[in-house]
Amino acid sequence: MRDVDILAAAIDGSEPDRLRHHGGERESTARRRAGAWSGLVVGPGTCPSRRHGVSWGMPWELLCGLPDAEREVVLAAMRVRRFGRGDAVFLEGQRGDSLYFIAAGHAAVRVTTPAGAAVMLSILGPGQAFGELALLKPSSTRTASVEALEQLNTRVLHRDAFIALCGAHPAVERLLSTLLAARVDRLSQHLVEALHLTVEQRLVRRLVETARTYGNAGVVVLPLTQEDVAQLAGTTRPTANAVLNDLRDNGLIEFSRGKIRILDPAGLARRAD
Repeated sequence: MRDVDILAAAIDGSEPDRLRHHGGERESTARRRAGAWSGLVVGPGTCPSRRHGVSWGMPWELLCGLPDAEREVVLAAMRVRRFGRGDAVFLEGQRGDSLYFIAAGHAAVRVTTPAGAAVMLSILGPGQAFGELALLKPSSTRTASVEALEQLNTRVLHRDAFIALCGAHPAVERLLSTLLAARVDRLSQHLVEALHLTVEQRLVRRLVETARTYGNAGVVVLPLTQEDVAQLAGTTRPTANAVLNDLRDNGLIEFSRGKIRILDPAGLARRAD
């Protein structure tokens, strides 16, 4: 019996035989979005994603650095969790015990300011992961809240499963180090932007980053209010409104209540430099 069957049975509490599927294994590869967004997309890679012969349909780039055998074991250890629009995946300050991978849908990450206001930090989409700090220690608490913006399908890796995997497959430990390195890199980048870029550049970069998570060629519709955009860019709503109006006047975007349409993604990306 393969390691992947034993681990999956131990984690799911089921018999290994129930996890077997008949027929040949199928591989799923992701096609990078074409059109104006090509060259901008930083998301899913092209490594195969399968679980016991069943395609998972989402090749997370994070897992592509693992050898095939270890990747399959990690996928087998994941549980499926789904959330409806507006559902809280978890709340800031709660005890954390799992890492989440997004298979479909989008989620907003928010933190609470000292004044008690909830501020949006980012929007995550398919191929991205969150909640990695929960794998570090049992007493870990969530540093932000995550909310489903629409139907959200996730794959969840529990800390106990991760520890078991690391013991049997040392290469899996790279998963956490890769996640933490990405977090440090992201925070460093945002700090540099806050110190050295104009508000317009920060705002445009957040629009471009958010549009990447939706990954559509051509016009992209983002479910963002002007207040959301201001929070993402670390500025005030009046300032964000002035920048958005300028982008609209230049034919780069349109916006209405709760929506921003990106009309010229390539042009918008140039404004971010």
